[in-house]
Amino acid sequence: MGTLFLTSVYGDQGAHRPSFFELIGQDRLLLSLRPAFKYVLNLIVSQHPKLWPAMKFSDELLYSALFFIERSYLKNHNASFGENFYGLHRVEVQHAADQVTRGLSRRSRYLSLLFLVLVPYIKAKLDQLYSDLGGGVVNSWQASTSSPTSPPWKARLRAIFLKTYPFLHASYEGSFFLFQLLYLFNRTRYYTPLLAAQGVELQRVSQEVSEFQTQLLAKRDQEWREHLNQSFFLKRWLSLFVNHSMQYGSQALYMSIFGVKFLEWWYSNESLLKPLREVVVPPPPPVPDTRQGSVNLPQDRTLCPICQKKRTNAAASASGYVFCYPCLFAYVTEHRRCPVTDIPTSTAQIRKLYDRP
Repeated sequence: MGTLFLTSVYGDQGAHRPSFFELIGQDRLLLSLRPAFKYVLNLIVSQHPKLWPAMKFSDELLYSALFFIERSYLKNHNASFGENFYGLHRVEVQHAADQVTRGLSRRSRYLSLLFLVLVPYIKAKLDQLYSDLGGGVVNSWQASTSSPTSPPWKARLRAIFLKTYPFLHASYEGSFFLFQLLYLFNRTRYYTPLLAAQGVELQRVSQEVSEFQTQLLAKRDQEWREHLNQSFFLKRWLSLFVNHSMQYGSQALYMSIFGVKFLEWWYSNESLLKPLREVVVPPPPPVPDTRQGSVNLPQDRTLCPICQKKRTNAAASASGYVFCYPCLFAYVTEHRRCPVTDIPTSTAQIRKLYDRP
């Protein structure tokens, strides 16, 4: 049975132009890998606490693996992993006429690798930095808050970053939205501004391109095996290991994506698949030790331990102690710990409390 190519269904005019849903699908394919990778890594670290430093470099580990995967797919298929999964490939606009026999140039491959791996990595780290610095809830009292031990230039850089990054983030995301909107209404051939910067568009893989890539891969594999037979013993086994790792690694990536989607479906329908049962309320956690804290608890429980005034706009830290929200947010932003117990705390762990009137 032959393979059905969409290019043979649509005719010559719109044959190679992918639909908007195909592009959305390939664009979102790898986005689910980042939380899934962190979840799996967290499970491994929980079983082996000695590997805890690996959690700090989870993004580096993930994007390093993606670098080799995307490099392999760009070299062999002229497409990223997600694009190849949806039957798409990259074509240089200036050489679109001879796309069957001409793949991506070395410059286009390196630029594609840069925009597929390095740019998302930098964007993810900037988002994390903005969140760690308390971004999203910047008020006048936060902008003026600084530690006496912090250098003034560091506080100024932090304030400048918190004020300017939302505009940079909006411009970055807005440019993607604009290009996608223009592509949806057939006003541009580029799905993203990154593709426009490279002069590369996405097209469906035709039968001719697929047959040519198959022949090219077979030829490369034959040349690689001939070269391998003439290599030294250690180099031969090392090359075999790398080749099989990339080959089976891509298959494992396919299976992991299906596994993640299956788990999402399973847990989203868990309440429907299992009968209702009584939920056992767990016992409360032990009271944290307050002897190591930097702030002493007042005798009056209605007072804020930080400002020693009547508590207003109450908020709880990760340890469960309640403060004024501005006081707690400023302290955690600066010291990264609970004022009373010295337990490591981030601003994302602060919980607002609402009293009934």
